[in-house]
Amino acid sequence: MQYFLDFDRTVFDTDAMYIEMRKHVDEAVIGTLSSLDSVETKDYLFKDALDFFNNHKASDIFIVSSCIGKSGMWDISYQREKVERSGIGKYVSELLVVETTKVNAIKKYLKAGTSSLFVDDLERHLHEVHEHIPEITACCIDRTGGVGNSEFPIIKSLNELDGVLKV
Repeated sequence: MQYFLDFDRTVFDTDAMYIEMRKHVDEAVIGTLSSLDSVETKDYLFKDALDFFNNHKASDIFIVSSCIGKSGMWDISYQREKVERSGIGKYVSELLVVETTKVNAIKKYLKAGTSSLFVDDLERHLHEVHEHIPEITACCIDRTGGVGNSEFPIIKSLNELDGVLKV
């Protein structure tokens, strides 16, 4: 099984990081490399993500992060640095940071004949990947605590992910 996981709001608590960051830097600085110095990014990996990483082989896990998200559009160097500083690299096979679409990054690592799962919190990324790679199972993660509304299976935590495959 291959797992292609989004970064922001999937394995990393981006909202909590920005709340903390705003306590230390001016709003105009947020999204710059220097703003990352105001927080310990490794402190914002979700606990269930760490549990997931510890219970699955790193060689099966790929982080696919886009510069376009709910928080805005970030420079690729900022997004890459944020992902790398989180310390997630030791838990996964590859850190893939892309400027726009995640499709080509996933296709590059997709193994033929192997079941694959893509998890993201944004519908547009789920639709795009599912449209171009129909053999991948797409799953929406909703960490808002709400009911969630998606045509894809919805999970609240990565602890629920293996259950999606058994449905």
